[in-house]
Amino acid sequence: MTSPRNETLFEFDAEAVAAQIRHQAAAVPLPAQAAAERPLGEATANGLLPDTLTDRGNAKLFVKLYASDYRHVSRIGWFRWDTTRWQMDEDDTVLWAAGDLAENIATHDPRGRFTNTALDKHRRRALSTTGINAMLAQAKSAPGMSLNPDRLDADPYALCTPRGVVDLRTGLLSAPDPSKDFHSRSTTVGPRRCQPPAGCVS
Repeated sequence: MTSPRNETLFEFDAEAVAAQIRHQAAAVPLPAQAAAERPLGEATANGLLPDTLTDRGNAKLFVKLYASDYRHVSRIGWFRWDTTRWQMDEDDTVLWAAGDLAENIATHDPRGRFTNTALDKHRRRALSTTGINAMLAQAKSAPGMSLNPDRLDADPYALCTPRGVVDLRTGLLSAPDPSKDFHSRSTTVGPRRCQPPAGCVS
């Protein structure tokens, strides 16, 4: 049997605690918010300047420059946007694009953040096969660059044509958008107007 203890009871103000939590959440950004607010590098008159002289810094620049041109599909590889659809990058143009980025890394920082020596060393590393592959290895997992293979051609009624994306259910034609249309099926013939009941898309 226990003896009663002298305890001091405190009143719990739920609203005050909730207000404090909201204030702290607003003051301290979440990791995703913090990442979104960090600079991804910039272009200057001297060339491209990554936010850090690392493979990750180069990868961020790659995403910034080529987010509308390339997607990486897990277990398949890189795809490139050919103005109407996502097409498998069989010619490895993504490697050449990464090399172009590396060639355009600045050798002088007008902000004074990086020394010329450090930039030159970083640029030479970025231009190497190892540097280019490291850049792409990190870029492929960046938000917006990675495409789930289940989303590629997930809509069986979408058909890419030189004139746009045709919805085979309705016959409606829409302008292709690399951020929304994840199709690779295509035809080289665009829809044309014809008189019913020929069945052509109008």
